[in-house]
Amino acid sequence: MKKNFLTGLMILLPIVLTVIIVMFFINLLTQPFMGVVTEVFKKTGLLNKSFYFFTGSQIALIVSKILILTVLFVSTLLIGLLTKHFFAHYFFEAFDKIIHKIPIINKIYKAFQEVMHTLFKSKEKAFEQVVLVPFPHKETYSVGFLTKESLPEGSDREHLDYISVYVPGTPNPMMGFNFLYKREQVIFINMKVDDALKFVISCAVMFPGFDAK
Repeated sequence: MKKNFLTGLMILLPIVLTVIIVMFFINLLTQPFMGVVTEVFKKTGLLNKSFYFFTGSQIALIVSKILILTVLFVSTLLIGLLTKHFFAHYFFEAFDKIIHKIPIINKIYKAFQEVMHTLFKSKEKAFEQVVLVPFPHKETYSVGFLTKESLPEGSDREHLDYISVYVPGTPNPMMGFNFLYKREQVIFINMKVDDALKFVISCAVMFPGFDAK
């Protein structure tokens, strides 16, 4: 029951917070917008008219709230575009320079940058195959990503049939473990890498389903 409650809370919390924020701005802007719409209705003679069960004042209130929602949506969209194209670049550039000057932290940050570049910007896909591997013990399985089909040339012949698998952590896939498994220990499954990442990040709430190859 506790697990189900926490799962429901994770899904509902962003929705509830969004509704609260939107309602706050609607209530804050209702009076100014209501004044403008009422003046327009007065000049057009709509304020003294009724439509079905609604009076002119009620219709003016509804129109005001629709206008507020439209303005909020357009404003949010414009802020996002401006931030993305103008401010974000300079902000992240300045942040990057500051982090690179901090001892110890800059080493971790650089390593993290290299991993991110490999995963998301490299022309070659870092992960091409999703697999199941026995972890943390042989009676349980974890989702992993195949990183190497075979060990490099010159490796110990005894271990040539081993393959490299990265097992991501939950909910942060950047923190995980890299293991070498015998091929017969690994189960190859039909699951997209993106779906597997969603599965890991969401703590298995988003479960796409799969079948073994």
